[in-house]
Amino acid sequence: MVAVVPPGHPLTKRPHVTLDDLVDHPLACMPSGTGLRTVFDKACTAQGVEPTVTLEASAADALVELACRGLAVALLSESMATHYRDRLTALPLADVDIPALLALVWKPSTGPALHALIEHCEQAFGESAPTPTGPQRTAESATSRKRRKNPPPR
Repeated sequence: MVAVVPPGHPLTKRPHVTLDDLVDHPLACMPSGTGLRTVFDKACTAQGVEPTVTLEASAADALVELACRGLAVALLSESMATHYRDRLTALPLADVDIPALLALVWKPSTGPALHALIEHCEQAFGESAPTPTGPQRTAESATSRKRRKNPPPR
């Protein structure tokens, strides 16, 4: 998880931030119940920190726009923030070590739409999912894994 801020924001002078550093800033985050928000809420509870999320949006682009306009410090995953590094500075949250997990689950299928979705997610998030095994394995997932040129190290 990272906090993203526009150039010139007071937090950009730091190499990273902590939850305590965020308490004095308006925050923009995904809505309650989403993976990132759950990680953020659990980390705050574990440390006894009570920041106020002043703005919520369910799309990263909306959170980014709020941060770009200086309305809030946005909280994103590191993989989301890389797409906006030309406009925002991403600051790692040094005291949040709870991993956020994005999982895709699908029924066995050989349809082109599923293949396109899996390929898009692998490109967008930079990691590949483990290859399904046993009866859940599909010809589509096996084929897409064979085509991968340089899978990321695990």
